[in-house]
Amino acid sequence: MTIRPNTKIIAWVVAITNASTGICQDQSLPGWRHFYSVDRPTSIADAGTKIWVSSKDGVVEYDKTTGRTRNFRHWNTGWPLDEVEQVCTAGGRVYALVDEGIFQYDQQEWTAFDWASTESFNVAPNGDLWVVGTPGLRRWNGSNWTTFDNNDIGISSPATHIRDLDFDAQGNLWIAAFEGLLKFDGVEWDLWEDTTSLMFSGALKYVAVGSSGVWVCNDYGLQWFDGVTFSDPYTCGNSPVPTMFATDMDVSPDGTLWISFESGWNGACITQPGGVVSLKDGIFTRYEPPQIPTDDTKFLSVLADNEGIVWAASQYGDLCRFDGLTWSRHRLGTVPSSTSLGRSMCRDDQGSVFAVVENANAIWSVWKLSSDTAWTELYADDRPITDIAATGNGHILLRQRDRILELIVGVPGTFCTIDVPDSCSLLLEE
Repeated sequence: MTIRPNTKIIAWVVAITNASTGICQDQSLPGWRHFYSVDRPTSIADAGTKIWVSSKDGVVEYDKTTGRTRNFRHWNTGWPLDEVEQVCTAGGRVYALVDEGIFQYDQQEWTAFDWASTESFNVAPNGDLWVVGTPGLRRWNGSNWTTFDNNDIGISSPATHIRDLDFDAQGNLWIAAFEGLLKFDGVEWDLWEDTTSLMFSGALKYVAVGSSGVWVCNDYGLQWFDGVTFSDPYTCGNSPVPTMFATDMDVSPDGTLWISFESGWNGACITQPGGVVSLKDGIFTRYEPPQIPTDDTKFLSVLADNEGIVWAASQYGDLCRFDGLTWSRHRLGTVPSSTSLGRSMCRDDQGSVFAVVENANAIWSVWKLSSDTAWTELYADDRPITDIAATGNGHILLRQRDRILELIVGVPGTFCTIDVPDSCSLLLEE
């Protein structure tokens, strides 16, 4: 047979290539199945049996039980953009921060909830929604808004100086701010600007509540506050915590602190890849690839859910799960690889689809679409794969610079090679 382009193969190529660059096909076209990437996750929220992840490519709902995902973007939500800065859940509803406005999802449809200029938000244990933005810090109790401005809180410009919000079991609000650590008990505001603490060295950027106090961090280090005093700081000089590269932190039910990191180097600390660090009873444990099964080294968000499972999202859309013993990887997108660029595709006479992709480390690999959205890797090589074709007998031919590889699908690691001149192209004739 002769392998020639046809409309089905071309449609698959366009779908894969455009999905990896963030371009969506018109979802109203009959017969289209959308394959998409999820890039730069910005937050993770726990909703019991589901995990919700916001990203620069929309919001993903991940089912903890089945592993299935649903992707929400402007074309199926009514949002003005795909970039979602934050997501949180409360009372069966999901809230997403899009283009400085908040949208809500009631498990049926997305609707605009609040269109004031918003920087961030969080949900209190009683379901109240706290929103940072113009004209300050606002609270929605289900029926009315209450606004707290700089005169109430005691800091200038709450809209820009508040960096992070968290709540303790008693419902107290804790805020990491430019000026220091804030607490609101529902009646009074307290501000700690202790010059012996890290807050004197620079603005706080994260706060995470534990059972008997809170963790705070800025670019200089990490400290525990028990409500009265601050502990000695952990810095990059006495711990594996380069907080200038910290991207998120959370506390699990057993009191373990979890911090996600990007990779980087600032001249003072040793260069480190990104990863996740835990701190329990003064003992640090660092996790990074390949212990975390991803080729991505930038982790942008972390969540410890109510069951003690830890979830960390990497830059290119890998949702990594830690059960206390091992890490596993789950793809938020439905393209084959987290850092993939689609290079070529083919389809055999049984309807199976095969794709050649190149990842960020210049590794070329061949994937088979094994279910509606799940891909299985068949082969990987550091030499470019310039073409792919199906033979019709369950074999796949791959073209490289000076050879053709014949893969036997279903028998991993089994292939034979044919040496050919560089100018030879891959063409099958009946």
